[in-house]
Amino acid sequence: MSLPKSSFFGLKGKLVLLICIGLLLPSGQALVKSTAVHANDPEQSNFIYIPMVTDVPYLASRMGYGLTYASGGPNTISAFGNAVNLKAGWYLNWGVNANPVRPDNIDYLQMIRVHQSLSCTNDSGNTYWQYAFREECPYIEPTNESTSYSYRPSQATIEAAARANPGSVWAVGNEIERKDWAVCQMWESPESSVCLEWLHTGQDEILPETYAIAYHDLYNIIKNADPTARIAIGGVIQVTPVRLEYLTLVWEAYQTKYGEEMPVDIWNIHTFVLKEQLGVGADLPVGTEGEGTFVRNRDHMDIGLIGDQVIAMRQWMKERGQQEK
Repeated sequence: MSLPKSSFFGLKGKLVLLICIGLLLPSGQALVKSTAVHANDPEQSNFIYIPMVTDVPYLASRMGYGLTYASGGPNTISAFGNAVNLKAGWYLNWGVNANPVRPDNIDYLQMIRVHQSLSCTNDSGNTYWQYAFREECPYIEPTNESTSYSYRPSQATIEAAARANPGSVWAVGNEIERKDWAVCQMWESPESSVCLEWLHTGQDEILPETYAIAYHDLYNIIKNADPTARIAIGGVIQVTPVRLEYLTLVWEAYQTKYGEEMPVDIWNIHTFVLKEQLGVGADLPVGTEGEGTFVRNRDHMDIGLIGDQVIAMRQWMKERGQQEK
């Protein structure tokens, strides 16, 4: 490409902008000139020729990563100095941020956390967000209202982040079908099977009919703040028959309650290869009745099983007219 000599100095950082302007001149007259230069052509004497280079890094839009950190540690990409060298196009840290750190202009994926509303409280009187033993801590009834689920952060925080980051991708939940689980923190004795203290943890356990409501409510909160936002479901752990049953129940519940198809911009899945048994591996999805898939330990190394999951999900989408998503 060629540029007038008077425009060359101070060019750094402006090259891409100049090219775009040239291509969009209404007269069709571009700034890019022929590289077939003739030494005796006086018209060419005012131009020098340089390679089309730029110091703006190329980011791989189809690659992204999640930042994991020690409990209580810094929840920002700034704490991971080498992460920017991956040149990925986006990252997430499983939360919402109105002012995310974005080195090299990397995209930040916003994620709202959701959970079925529980009826039990801790010693301080605060309602548990996660609790593994459902007989001790049942869901709040009914389970098909906007009061049937909880979410975080607050609506005001979500709206502020949406307005400050137009066009962002938002995930409503994470591993929404995964039941809560508990880890023993203190056994009665080294030989005992009696646990004295449980740590209740999990992802975003929520019934299919409740998730349809949560998605509807949060979709509208985000879109009202930023109509250009793109909304994704909370990724399921893996694509198996029983987890496709969960997604089907969500899809049908939304249609029944709101009289229209669920407006999903991005269908979000994980492709783990885990056992699906009660209390084992990925467990069985909450609110489903199907049987789980048995996985042998060596199956985790079978890359073909990941491809099968992608194909199964794409087929599920096609059957519902979602194949262009």
